[in-house]
Amino acid sequence: TIYGVKSESHDFIRSTAATVKSDQLQWLSNGSEFLKEPSDSSSKPKTYTAFSCDQRSLPEFSNNAVTVQDPDIIIAKLGPGQ
Repeated sequence: TIYGVKSESHDFIRSTAATVKSDQLQWLSNGSEFLKEPSDSSSKPKTYTAFSCDQRSLPEFSNNAVTVQDPDIIIAKLGPGQ
């Protein structure tokens, strides 16, 4: 994934331009995977979002996962280097 967006080949998007659509978004049930700041090995790494538990373990999500309503919505148009 790249910033929560999946490409067709699961590699980084390398084309000169790319369109990001809603079906490429990925729900991260444990929160962000991107580190907010470097941490020492004795503490838990801080990320931009964090939940107290995996969201899939909550009753409202256990049988009703977060999904995309319409897979064809354009979220962003990326230029070279983005």
